[in-house]
Amino acid sequence: VVDIDDPWPSPLGPDDGDVGRAQLAPDGRILLSFYPKDDFSRNDVVIINPDGSWTTLVGHPDRRAGNHVVHRNRVAYTLEEGDWSGVFLTDLDGGDHTKLAGGARDFSSLAWDDNGQSLLAIATARGMADLVRIGLDGAVDVVAAGGTWDSPMPVAQGVVAIHEAHDSPASITFL
Repeated sequence: VVDIDDPWPSPLGPDDGDVGRAQLAPDGRILLSFYPKDDFSRNDVVIINPDGSWTTLVGHPDRRAGNHVVHRNRVAYTLEEGDWSGVFLTDLDGGDHTKLAGGARDFSSLAWDDNGQSLLAIATARGMADLVRIGLDGAVDVVAAGGTWDSPMPVAQGVVAIHEAHDSPASITFL
């Protein structure tokens, strides 16, 4: 926020750590990843209100939450569970936190489909990354297997993502 009389920026939200991955919610609040300076094994998802006040939406000591994405009132995010990161769902008011997907793989790069009925994600295990679709019922379906996938983005005709294999450079792929 910049004051007209004193144009030096003042921080919004928490100022005792680093922030990243800002995303605007439909109601005007801002979701951020917050990395506390006193706990390098942790990052939280916080919501900043228009007045500058903030609350923690997802935060657990010694666990990393992240990859948050908003669709209307729903927030999907990843959260460490032991050695792996699962996918969880809540609402902007921090209601019930529901686990959608987990297991012996790390989920990352979440993206809502246009109608908010499923998420695209990258599921990585043993050095291989699959592009997957996660339904709100928790069903995980492989859209494209193998190689290294990243940055899935739903489009009207399908999915655009970055793909790299051991024998080819990274390229944008349409599925």
